[in-house]
Amino acid sequence: MNRRPILAFIAIAALAGCETGLTAAGEITLKEGVRGCATLDDANAFEKIEQARDWQASMEMLRSGRCAFVVAGDRIVVEKVALDGSTQFRERARDRSLWTKETIKPAPIAGERKG
Repeated sequence: MNRRPILAFIAIAALAGCETGLTAAGEITLKEGVRGCATLDDANAFEKIEQARDWQASMEMLRSGRCAFVVAGDRIVVEKVALDGSTQFRERARDRSLWTKETIKPAPIAGERKG
């Protein structure tokens, strides 16, 4: 059985806001900070660096500008979600898109029922 259409539907449903805290046009307020990189290759490399706990290399990726950290409470716009979970996003009011391999956790919408 070909599961691609099913997985694509799930990804579309997630982007459509099915209990994920999405607001208009894919905008999300972050519950937790997330690191993003200029390219998907950089995001993959950064993830491997973090898993290896190579803090010096991690700081170098951030200092070089190839990767950035977006803090909790900031608003981002999700542009693409790949089937492997990689997500392309941009900070609201910025032109630069970033990629992340991390799970993006949206903050609850004000007035949303918890539980």
